[in-house]
Amino acid sequence: MEDRGVDVELALRELSKLVIEVPSWGFSNSGTRFYSFGQKGDATDFFQRVDDCEQVWKYTGNGRDICMHIPWDECDFKAARQYVEGKKMAFGTLNTNLFQDNDFALGTLANSERRIREKTIAKLIHCLDVVKAVGAKSINVWTIDGSNIPGQNDFRQRRKWMLESLAEGYRHIGDDDISYNIEYKLFEPSFYHNEIADWGTALYYARKLGDKAKVTVDLGHHAFGTNVAQIVSMLIDEGKLGAFHLNDNNCGDDDLIPGTINPFRLFAIESEMVAGLLDPETEEVTRKVRQGIDTSFCIEPRVEAMILSVVNLQIAYAKALLVNRTELKKRQMDNDVLGANQCLMDAYNTDVTPLLTEWRARQGIEGDPYTSYISSEYCKKRKDRA
Repeated sequence: MEDRGVDVELALRELSKLVIEVPSWGFSNSGTRFYSFGQKGDATDFFQRVDDCEQVWKYTGNGRDICMHIPWDECDFKAARQYVEGKKMAFGTLNTNLFQDNDFALGTLANSERRIREKTIAKLIHCLDVVKAVGAKSINVWTIDGSNIPGQNDFRQRRKWMLESLAEGYRHIGDDDISYNIEYKLFEPSFYHNEIADWGTALYYARKLGDKAKVTVDLGHHAFGTNVAQIVSMLIDEGKLGAFHLNDNNCGDDDLIPGTINPFRLFAIESEMVAGLLDPETEEVTRKVRQGIDTSFCIEPRVEAMILSVVNLQIAYAKALLVNRTELKKRQMDNDVLGANQCLMDAYNTDVTPLLTEWRARQGIEGDPYTSYISSEYCKKRKDRA
């Protein structure tokens, strides 16, 4: 690695600065939209989810920041904050649920009925109050608004209602340092049009709202063939990349373990993140991006799958840190097409196991994260947890 112009110590330092957020819902009885397969030892409340999240942090060195989901994590928020901070952990992004209500069948923040829009805004403001109560860093706003049949909705009017409603939530942030992240989705549950269907529409709303409004990029929310790394690069340059929902997909929004289907895509995305960190003009905004796991473990053991999710992200990030940026830039400027590609592929094909082993050792973590966990007492006892 040294011979290729790579600063290994820089890579080790940057690995220590990587913040990976772990979702509470990944440890519970989750699964597909058709059925949720329960597993022995599934977490039944927020506090058990925190216990599971702590194991991910313990064995990988990342994942001390936990993402809540409201209303799934409704609890005594003062007690929740004390419990999390007592473990030296923290709250990351809070995810909103603006869809599980019969009133929302035809929309939420852009519903044609003022009563339903106001009801949704109240839920959004409640979520922001929870963010403030637990000391979270950001909120992720995703809605189901859209239509299934041509002519069902007036696009222009719905866009106005969406902006007005989002603005109500944004104003509630006040002077707090909270990132207001807007998530987009190409399709589902609305199949003719989704109100916020792509990154450009999310960016439109973020620009209209203000500096604290940014965009969440979910890897499963794009059309086939979309270059997500290019989108990430654009949003970094615009100062509007707020968060990731990291997962993998084979068909649509599959929410599979990151890096299991398309590890190169994950590497390419993380390479753009590293490029943003190394550019003085974009370093500050890039460091604030929340890298969150968003997976649905339908048949996989929960904690083990979350550990592998974090490890796969660490591998992609470590490889991105090993790209010889000086040589890459030179070859790009020289229009050396294959040479530039080889700069990336040299890093991608590098076995970063020794690098991550060294990094974990410096954190006091010995052994492979997955095998260490499955042989632990916690793993054995979790299966018998009531």
